[in-house]
Amino acid sequence: MIKTTKFLPVCLAMGLSLFLSPSVLAQFDGDYSIANWTEIQSGFPPAGGGEVDTSGAPASILLQGGDDSCDILNGPQFDGLSRAERIQQARFLDDGCLLVFTAEITGTGTLGFRWDYETEDVDGPEFDVFGYVLNGELTQLSDDGGADIQSDITTVSVTQGDDFGFYIDCTDCEEGAASVVISEFSAPGAPTSQPSAVSVPVNSPTALILLTMLLIALGLAAIRAGR
Repeated sequence: MIKTTKFLPVCLAMGLSLFLSPSVLAQFDGDYSIANWTEIQSGFPPAGGGEVDTSGAPASILLQGGDDSCDILNGPQFDGLSRAERIQQARFLDDGCLLVFTAEITGTGTLGFRWDYETEDVDGPEFDVFGYVLNGELTQLSDDGGADIQSDITTVSVTQGDDFGFYIDCTDCEEGAASVVISEFSAPGAPTSQPSAVSVPVNSPTALILLTMLLIALGLAAIRAGR
């Protein structure tokens, strides 16, 4: 049988590690509540008429791509080019019609989310691009040659202070829009050090067991002290 005098320090040490470790925040809440995100619309009309719908928060958000055209594709430099050729060249310009939703990462660890993408573009997903942006670098997740409806779960390693977000590039922003639902979002929060604000990592049985052991140890200690 484990003696209480030996068991208590061990449990206290394990419990303390929970307070000092980074928390994992689920959904668009806490550090990642909607108020802490910034919507960016580039080009004209802004984001081709796209916008972010946060009415489903904190469980989910909806990125609605634009379909009101993108004037950048109508300049004289594109005369005589096909739609695909115009879009390919426009991707190298700084004022494309992008919709971006971004926030600052408050902890270090792994960020994860589920995305459900659908495009109504008559030419398919190649002309409505979805992905994530990390510190200004765009990473495409949608498959140009895939189906009009796509979904997946994505994880990304992030560091405290990083700028992370989601984006839709509606390219020419016509012939049908795309939309993406982001759900099951989780990201590392800032380390906690106040015992009054215990933060248990989401879906972590180990953390719950450690907390239970800590409470048992404290109870046994109180019983011994009362004898």
